[in-house]
Amino acid sequence: MSIPTTCHGNKKRKSANTDSQRDHLPHLISRVLLPINQEFCKEFCSQSLQNVCSLYGVPSEHPTVLAIEECLASDMSSTETLSFFFVLLNIDMTVKERMMQSETEAQQQKIANFFMNLRKHLVCTYMSQQESTPSSFVHACADAWSFA
Repeated sequence: MSIPTTCHGNKKRKSANTDSQRDHLPHLISRVLLPINQEFCKEFCSQSLQNVCSLYGVPSEHPTVLAIEECLASDMSSTETLSFFFVLLNIDMTVKERMMQSETEAQQQKIANFFMNLRKHLVCTYMSQQESTPSSFVHACADAWSFA
């Protein structure tokens, strides 16, 4: 016995909606800054890491990629998870494009300003200064988002 055609149609629409919801990322930064979303942030970082590997031709077996995956699988604090999120966001063009498409024009301006600040100042400072900590980096990113 087969499923009626109407059920097949609903099933297809439901999966199409799920795919479009996955591509729709409104207010992503505000959401990941909430500690309750740490597991979502970890999953998002794992997906972003795959995007980065795909975009830049980095093999998933590369020692750095494996080390990052191991960190994401471990029991990290929300601050450490957020530090990974912001570093990956800096280089993941797929997520940046999805975020821009998900927002209003006014919010797109805020996101663009934040991306520029992230690229030109925040990540550079975090990676180049030995006294930088994940906590100081995340606080700087949260402040930059507020002021963007």
